[in-house]
Amino acid sequence: MNLNVWILDYCPDGMSFSDSIVIVSLISEYKISEVDIVVNDRFSGNSKVDISTLFETIMSIVMIVVLNNPLRFFIPLSFGLLFLGVVWGGYFIVTNQGVSVATSLLLMLSAIIFTTGLISQQISQIWRQMIKQKKS
Repeated sequence: MNLNVWILDYCPDGMSFSDSIVIVSLISEYKISEVDIVVNDRFSGNSKVDISTLFETIMSIVMIVVLNNPLRFFIPLSFGLLFLGVVWGGYFIVTNQGVSVATSLLLMLSAIIFTTGLISQQISQIWRQMIKQKKS
């Protein structure tokens, strides 16, 4: 399989290809090794990297992960909110204050995010099947 052809379908626009290929390769469980290189100091000019570049890179990484394996993103988020809702609601129930609105919202949000993750997983599988058919 020619890695540099099929991987282009997974790379978002605007993110460096070197970052994208490493992330997609890790998700696809390819082995990656690092090779030391020598980089000369900058002689002129300034770096164009700023705080907005950091946020764009983080969003691109999240998009790659969600696109390739949505449950890696949605399941921990859903279970975290479920745990928070149970702990928060448990306190109010134990102290005989009833169920708070925040507990209800956390539990509903957890269910919505879980369902969104399942739907995203199905869409991701369809998308990967289309890429496999395109490769053939």
